[in-house]
Amino acid sequence: MKKIVLLAASSALTVSALAADLSTDDQKIAYAIGSQIGNSLKNNVNGPIQLDESIVFEAISDVLAAKKPQLSQEEMNTVMQAFAKKAGEHAQKKAAEAASKNQAEASKLLAENKAKDGVKVTDSGLQYRVITEGSGKKPTATDTVKVHYKGTLADGSTFDSSYDRGQPAEFPLNAVIKGWTEGLQLMSEGAKYELVIPAELAYGAQGPGNIGPDRALIFEVELLEVKAPEKKAEAKPAAEKPAEAKPTAEKPAEAKPAAEKPAS
Repeated sequence: MKKIVLLAASSALTVSALAADLSTDDQKIAYAIGSQIGNSLKNNVNGPIQLDESIVFEAISDVLAAKKPQLSQEEMNTVMQAFAKKAGEHAQKKAAEAASKNQAEASKLLAENKAKDGVKVTDSGLQYRVITEGSGKKPTATDTVKVHYKGTLADGSTFDSSYDRGQPAEFPLNAVIKGWTEGLQLMSEGAKYELVIPAELAYGAQGPGNIGPDRALIFEVELLEVKAPEKKAEAKPAAEKPAEAKPTAEKPAEAKPAAEKPAS
């Protein structure tokens, strides 16, 4: 009996090790669906709980084979509510750990950068260094700017770059992070600056996934063009509609006396 079990287990491992046959569109679609399910489970489940893959596959198999579920709907609702709570607590813990790590990283970056030659610090805490000075217009907060830029983290990794996309970015200066709004107003067209932006002038605790919470950011920015906001056309008063001529009431025709009948 023990030999049979071991043989079955060995066969299962051999089958699972073989690459799937993806020669037809239906097979490729099935694989893509499985990949999406796997990514969802990997990103949203592993961490809060230790996922047992064999049970996941068994549940999927039961559903596809129209077998009776091994848990009632009520039982599933109860365990999923418990899982949602556990997942929320796990996410909060991970965010707090990331924030603490990023705050320490930001403090070190700002302290070291501040001591470098040519670095200036504004009252808000924004740090900047002139790489190339410009001679054109300076933008105001309500202007639209056209720029090339590269954004990096303290570890040197790039999280965003218009250079990589091969196309400058264009946006209203009052629609971006505070560090950009302030820093770009120090520049003239043609200038290239390095901005080191504290977290409170960047995304703060709400940093996107590729940045994370409470991260100081480094930007290399070229100001290519300043565009003043377009003036809205003044609304012209609508021409008054001439009063409609009201038809005069027709005067009723006067009744004429009937001609007298001549006496016979």
